[in-house]
Amino acid sequence: LEASAAVNRAADGGVTPLFIACETGQLECAQLLLEAGAAIEHPMDDGVTPLSAASFNGEIECVRLLLEAGAAVNQADSEGRTPLYGACQQGLLEVARLLLEA
Repeated sequence: LEASAAVNRAADGGVTPLFIACETGQLECAQLLLEAGAAIEHPMDDGVTPLSAASFNGEIECVRLLLEAGAAVNQADSEGRTPLYGACQQGLLEVARLLLEA
C-alpha cells in the first residue's frame, strides 16, 4: 500500500482485496485496506459485497468493522440475498443479531 497499490483493483468476477479479506476473516488486513481507501460497497459481478461475504461466512469481527465503517446493511446481491439472509441461511445467530442491531 505504501507503494501506491490499487486497493480497489478487481480480479475476475469483481473480487477486490477487501472482499477477500472480509470473506476470510482477515480483520487487520481489512482495516488496513479501509484506511487506504478501499471501496466498502464494491460488489462482485454477482452483486455480493464484502459485508455479505463476511456475513455468509460468519466473520463477525469483519462484519462489525464494515458496519462501523458505514456498509449498507440491506444491500442485496443479484439473487436478492442480503447479509442478513446469508447469516440466517447459515444459522449464524450472532452475526444475524449484529446485523439487526445495525
